[in-house]
Amino acid sequence: DYFGAVFLTEGGSSSLRMLVNREGFVPEAGYEHLVSLVRTGIDLSVKVRAAASVESREARRKRRAAPTEVPVRSGVTSSLGDIVALIGDAQKLAGKGDVKGVSKKLSKAQEAAAGATEELASEATMLRVLASVGTQMAGFVHEINGLLVMTGPLERTISRIREDKALPRPLRRDLGKLHASVGDLHRSLERQASYLVDVVTPDARRRRSRHGLADRFDAGRRLIDHLAGRRSIEVRNEIPADLKSPPMFPAELTAIFANLLTNAVKAARTGGTILARGTQTDGRVMLVIENTGAAVDPKTAERWFRPFESTTASVDPVLGQGMGLGLPITRNILEDYGGEIRFVAPSDGYATAIEIVLPE
Repeated sequence: DYFGAVFLTEGGSSSLRMLVNREGFVPEAGYEHLVSLVRTGIDLSVKVRAAASVESREARRKRRAAPTEVPVRSGVTSSLGDIVALIGDAQKLAGKGDVKGVSKKLSKAQEAAAGATEELASEATMLRVLASVGTQMAGFVHEINGLLVMTGPLERTISRIREDKALPRPLRRDLGKLHASVGDLHRSLERQASYLVDVVTPDARRRRSRHGLADRFDAGRRLIDHLAGRRSIEVRNEIPADLKSPPMFPAELTAIFANLLTNAVKAARTGGTILARGTQTDGRVMLVIENTGAAVDPKTAERWFRPFESTTASVDPVLGQGMGLGLPITRNILEDYGGEIRFVAPSDGYATAIEIVLPE
């Protein structure tokens, strides 16, 4: 949520050397040190701002998690309901002449209003940023499909050239490496194109309807299948075919499963397993996605639903390190439909499990 720039000049700095075209500085140690300082400062300030409101968000989350027969309300709606209730209590106390009681109730209402305003502003800013990214990605579908059309024939042409026995062995070996790289690029573009079609095309966002959760799981799975195969990770979809979501956009379900599966693949490690299963009971749909490998303790796992808290410390060359936004975005989507998401104790043979609960 930062917009701006840092302007540097040569004056007073012996470690900065301007480029020949005078449009920047040579990326030497002094310059890179300044870049690192600015970037670290921004990262730390974001984390401090998020940490400052942890207690108020935890309190609201506990109120929302209390047993109730109605769907869970969004954080802002919940806070507004609390404000109305507090003002009502204050009016009753005012009728009795209890000035101190009125003052306490109004103070609590003021705190709740401040929390609701902060959460609303934070979500609005996030939505604007994500909307701009989404708009760009929607247009990028055509670019990816164009590259996909180009890489297919290129892969086949290289394959035919490699079959020429008259070519020197070193050249054929180099062509083999090139063929493998182009093939990986083609399959990567194919996965990304498939995912973007599922998420950003008009049909994915036109109408809410009930969807087969097993099918939507497979749509998100296509994004990580190649990486899972390279690491010999088995992905098992045991969600019953007749298990349906509440009326939702298909793009939302695809994004949910893609986020969760990306985390699971990073954590499962080579030769691991990812299992998805589901049940329906008491008017609620329950899904569990669990994986082997790195473990997450359910008792302390609530922190991973905070923005910019990433469960992956190392950088994956394909999936990256993670921005710490996948789980918060997933929770926000589910809460809009009265759903919940949490880490739970895994079944035997698995290290980590995450549970989704949706209304029928």
